[in-house]
Amino acid sequence: MLLAAAYNPSAFQRVSCDIPGREDLCHYGSSGYNILDAPGQANLDFGFFKNFNITETMKVQFRWELFNATNTPYFGAPGNVSFSSTNTITPDGSRNDEIRSTNTPMRIQQFALKFFF
Repeated sequence: MLLAAAYNPSAFQRVSCDIPGREDLCHYGSSGYNILDAPGQANLDFGFFKNFNITETMKVQFRWELFNATNTPYFGAPGNVSFSSTNTITPDGSRNDEIRSTNTPMRIQQFALKFFF
């Protein structure tokens, strides 16, 4: 799974003294910490329980539970900024700004029988 661009990687620039002849790059960056964030998420979980009396002291409970009941994909965080070589100043890595995972699994269902005595 691959989602379209989440941010513009050309808005970032290498901040390093490793490139000979580019002393102007020797400074700290001005971006904040954790500025690249994943898209929002709001799960809907659902549960259905039905009790069946067998005797006065025994009963069976049928349970059906759904997690992420709407089956909505919640995408993970975008990939980091990367460079293809040590001499490039602007990000040109092959996987910049790609979202390649989900935060939560798709819909999960579980059924259960519970015996009370």
